[in-house]
Amino acid sequence: MPIYDENYFNDGGDVGGYTNYDGNVNLLKTYAQLVTRLGELSVAITSKKVLDIGCGYGFLVKYLVSLGVDAYGIDSSEYAISQVPVEIQDRIIFGDATVEVDFIRIKELAGLIKKNDKFDLIIDQDMIVCLNDVDAKISM
Repeated sequence: MPIYDENYFNDGGDVGGYTNYDGNVNLLKTYAQLVTRLGELSVAITSKKVLDIGCGYGFLVKYLVSLGVDAYGIDSSEYAISQVPVEIQDRIIFGDATVEVDFIRIKELAGLIKKNDKFDLIIDQDMIVCLNDVDAKISM
Protein backbone atom coordinates (compact mmCIF):
# COMPACT_ATOMS: atom_id res chain seq x y z
CA MET A 1 0.00 0.00 0.00
CA PRO A 2 1.36 3.46 -0.89
CA ILE A 3 2.44 5.74 1.91
CA TYR A 4 0.46 8.96 2.16
CA ASP A 5 3.01 10.94 4.13
CA GLU A 6 4.47 14.45 3.98
CA ASN A 7 6.34 13.53 0.79
CA TYR A 8 3.08 12.48 -0.91
CA PHE A 9 1.34 15.77 -0.08
CA ASN A 10 4.24 18.11 -0.78
CA ASP A 11 6.57 16.49 -3.31
CA GLY A 12 4.42 14.03 -5.25
CA GLY A 13 5.46 10.92 -3.34
CA ASP A 14 6.00 7.59 -5.05
CA VAL A 15 2.43 7.24 -6.35
CA GLY A 16 1.78 10.53 -8.13
CA GLY A 17 0.70 12.62 -5.17
CA TYR A 18 0.55 16.37 -4.89
CA THR A 19 3.06 19.17 -5.06
CA ASN A 20 2.28 21.82 -2.46
CA TYR A 21 -1.13 20.43 -1.42
CA ASP A 22 -1.45 23.08 1.30
CA GLY A 23 -0.99 25.92 -1.20
CA ASN A 24 -3.15 24.48 -3.98
CA VAL A 25 -5.34 27.43 -4.99
CA ASN A 26 -7.32 25.24 -7.38
CA LEU A 27 -8.91 23.34 -4.50
CA LEU A 28 -11.27 26.19 -3.52
CA LYS A 29 -12.23 26.67 -7.16
CA THR A 30 -12.99 22.95 -7.41
CA TYR A 31 -15.09 23.05 -4.22
CA ALA A 32 -17.07 26.04 -5.44
CA GLN A 33 -17.73 24.25 -8.74
CA LEU A 34 -18.89 21.16 -6.84
CA VAL A 35 -21.35 23.15 -4.75
CA THR A 36 -22.57 25.04 -7.84
CA ARG A 37 -23.10 21.77 -9.73
CA LEU A 38 -25.01 20.25 -6.80
CA GLY A 39 -27.24 23.35 -6.83
CA GLU A 40 -27.83 22.93 -10.57
CA LEU A 41 -28.95 19.38 -9.84
CA SER A 42 -31.30 20.72 -7.13
CA VAL A 43 -29.30 18.97 -4.43
CA ALA A 44 -29.55 21.21 -1.37
CA ILE A 45 -26.73 20.42 1.02
CA THR A 46 -27.10 23.18 3.61
CA SER A 47 -27.81 21.57 7.00
CA LYS A 48 -27.25 18.11 5.48
CA LYS A 49 -24.78 15.57 6.84
CA VAL A 50 -21.94 15.21 4.34
CA LEU A 51 -18.90 12.94 4.55
CA ASP A 52 -15.67 13.58 2.67
CA ILE A 53 -13.87 10.24 2.32
CA GLY A 54 -10.12 10.68 1.92
CA CYS A 55 -10.42 14.25 3.17
CA GLY A 56 -6.68 14.96 3.33
CA TYR A 57 -6.14 18.18 5.30
CA GLY A 58 -9.91 18.72 5.59
CA PHE A 59 -10.11 21.70 3.24
CA LEU A 60 -13.42 20.59 1.68
CA VAL A 61 -14.90 19.93 5.12
CA LYS A 62 -13.87 23.43 6.23
CA TYR A 63 -15.33 24.98 3.08
CA LEU A 64 -18.62 23.12 3.44
CA VAL A 65 -18.93 24.01 7.13
CA SER A 66 -18.47 27.68 6.17
CA LEU A 67 -21.53 27.29 3.92
CA GLY A 68 -23.65 25.83 6.74
CA VAL A 69 -23.20 22.18 5.81
CA ASP A 70 -22.83 19.63 8.62
CA ALA A 71 -19.66 18.14 7.09
CA TYR A 72 -17.21 15.50 8.37
CA GLY A 73 -14.11 13.81 7.04
CA ILE A 74 -12.08 10.63 7.32
CA ASP A 75 -8.58 9.96 6.02
CA SER A 76 -6.11 7.11 6.40
CA SER A 77 -3.05 9.39 6.33
CA GLU A 78 -1.76 10.24 9.79
CA TYR A 79 0.26 13.04 8.23
CA ALA A 80 -2.79 14.58 6.52
CA ILE A 81 -4.82 14.39 9.73
CA SER A 82 -2.00 16.16 11.57
CA GLN A 83 -2.41 19.10 9.15
CA VAL A 84 -6.16 19.59 9.67
CA PRO A 85 -7.01 23.16 10.73
CA VAL A 86 -7.79 23.49 14.44
CA GLU A 87 -11.30 24.82 13.85
CA ILE A 88 -12.47 21.57 12.22
CA GLN A 89 -10.39 18.97 14.04
CA ASP A 90 -13.52 17.85 15.90
CA ARG A 91 -15.13 16.91 12.56
CA ILE A 92 -12.37 14.71 11.16
CA ILE A 93 -10.97 11.35 12.18
CA PHE A 94 -8.02 9.19 11.24
CA GLY A 95 -9.36 5.96 9.81
CA ASP A 96 -10.12 3.86 6.77
CA ALA A 97 -13.63 4.26 5.35
CA THR A 98 -13.48 0.69 3.99
CA VAL A 99 -13.12 -0.67 7.55
CA GLU A 100 -16.49 -1.04 9.25
CA VAL A 101 -15.35 0.03 12.73
CA ASP A 102 -13.85 3.25 11.33
CA PHE A 103 -16.97 3.99 9.29
CA ILE A 104 -19.09 3.47 12.42
CA ARG A 105 -16.81 5.89 14.32
CA ILE A 106 -17.27 8.66 11.75
CA LYS A 107 -21.03 8.05 11.69
CA GLU A 108 -21.15 8.35 15.47
CA LEU A 109 -19.13 11.56 15.34
CA ALA A 110 -21.77 12.94 12.97
CA GLY A 111 -24.56 11.90 15.34
CA LEU A 112 -25.70 9.04 13.12
CA ILE A 113 -26.26 6.60 15.96
CA LYS A 114 -28.95 4.26 14.67
CA LYS A 115 -27.90 1.41 12.41
CA ASN A 116 -29.94 2.72 9.45
CA ASP A 117 -28.83 6.36 9.86
CA LYS A 118 -26.93 7.51 6.79
CA PHE A 119 -25.00 10.50 5.51
CA ASP A 120 -27.03 12.58 3.06
CA LEU A 121 -24.05 12.81 0.72
CA ILE A 122 -20.66 11.10 0.59
CA ILE A 123 -17.95 12.79 -1.45
CA ASP A 124 -14.86 11.03 -2.74
CA GLN A 125 -12.34 13.20 -4.53
CA ASP A 126 -9.41 10.83 -4.75
CA MET A 127 -9.82 7.94 -2.34
CA ILE A 128 -11.39 5.13 -4.38
CA VAL A 129 -8.85 5.49 -7.19
CA CYS A 130 -6.12 4.78 -4.63
CA LEU A 131 -7.60 1.40 -3.63
CA ASN A 132 -6.70 -1.96 -5.05
CA ASP A 133 -9.50 -3.78 -6.92
CA VAL A 134 -10.66 -5.85 -3.94
CA ASP A 135 -10.87 -2.89 -1.54
CA ALA A 136 -12.62 -0.76 -4.19
CA LYS A 137 -15.32 -3.42 -4.65
CA ILE A 138 -15.81 -3.68 -0.89
CA SER A 139 -16.18 0.08 -0.50
CA MET A 140 -18.82 0.25 -3.20
